[in-house]
Amino acid sequence: MAESRSIFQFKGFQLEHGNPGLKIGTEACIFGAYLQQWAEGNMLEIGTGSGVLTAMVAQFHPEKSIDTIEISQEVADLARYNFDNLPFEHHIHLHST
Repeated sequence: MAESRSIFQFKGFQLEHGNPGLKIGTEACIFGAYLQQWAEGNMLEIGTGSGVLTAMVAQFHPEKSIDTIEISQEVADLARYNFDNLPFEHHIHLHST
């Protein structure tokens, strides 16, 4: 892959993104901000990628259980790294192949 990993800095945390997986863009940030307002009950994210949506929701709802699924092992490893390095408590469970 031509692109390399880089760091995306949010106000309260940072995530690695890029190779492997897609870069974090404006659309993901807007969607994540929208999601955190409506998050209720336990959640499931299919196609976790770098984990940006899950991390944004978990930051504001640390008591919620979030299951995530990623079929690409290489991308799942990136998401797991990002989740392990979040600076807040969370209940994120990553499932991969």
